[in-house]
Amino acid sequence: YGMDEAWVRLFPYEQETVPGGTVDLRVDVTNHSASPCRAACRAILPRAWAGDGGQDPATSRAEPDDWPGAQIAPKTDGHVRLTVNVPAGVKPGRYVVPVDLRFGARMLPQFQEAIVVVTANE
Repeated sequence: YGMDEAWVRLFPYEQETVPGGTVDLRVDVTNHSASPCRAACRAILPRAWAGDGGQDPATSRAEPDDWPGAQIAPKTDGHVRLTVNVPAGVKPGRYVVPVDLRFGARMLPQFQEAIVVVTANE
């Protein structure tokens, strides 16, 4: 894992949406281990979204066992799909959306990120 800094990646890395829209992320994970391993992820929504009906990351109660996840076979790539709902009142701008990862017994908080570009409604 130390030799492969891209063993966890988000696709697409950057997406555009509008206030009230959704963004679908695919978290690709390479399992370099000799045994299967479960990967589970959650997106941490920007604090700027909390006042607009977004989730404040400090108050999230979801446990890693409740996060979307996938069992990844040894020496293969797998993926976990996440959906990010952008609150309707979010101001246009570029936002970083970190992703927490639990890989087996390891917790890797805000291990990767995606960029969400919110554009004005037309």
